[in-house]
Amino acid sequence: MKLFFTVLAVGLFFASNFALAEDEFLQAIDLERAGNIAEARRIMWKLADQGDCDAQSQLAAMLIFGNGGEPDFDAGFHHLSAAAEQGEPLSQMSMGDLYYNESGLTNLSCEPDKCPAGAPHRDLAVAYKWYLLAEKRVFTEKDRAYEAKLLGAIRSTMTPAEKINGEKLAAEWKPTPRLCELRHYY
Repeated sequence: MKLFFTVLAVGLFFASNFALAEDEFLQAIDLERAGNIAEARRIMWKLADQGDCDAQSQLAAMLIFGNGGEPDFDAGFHHLSAAAEQGEPLSQMSMGDLYYNESGLTNLSCEPDKCPAGAPHRDLAVAYKWYLLAEKRVFTEKDRAYEAKLLGAIRSTMTPAEKINGEKLAAEWKPTPRLCELRHYY
């Protein structure tokens, strides 16, 4: 009986700590929506540094677009990559956008001579990898429609070798350090 209560107490401790982190993330989302971007960015940064893939994804967008402070593409790309590597689908779509870099079609693109210094060079195989991975985990109709549009567009411009390479990259991908547990917060 004593062992049962010890296990229960430890379980409740870890569950409450997870709930606190979850609450902090949701609090930051609420702060961002209410216009307190700087405070939301501060909380997201703290959670992102702890490996929270949703916070990494949100922080990446804030940093890339300069929401709540100065834009910092390099730091934003770092957090976007970290979230994508853990399997966060919106980050994976964004990584696909950055590597596809198709102006007027993707959410993230830039003119080649106007891209930030740290922006990746166009690589259709890598973009395809990210789109294929995101396709498996997106959960809103809007994201599914975006994925379908981009997969159709990129497939029409890729060589057979690029398709094979992209599919191989997607098949070999493993989440690093672990597959993130997604929150359905939007």
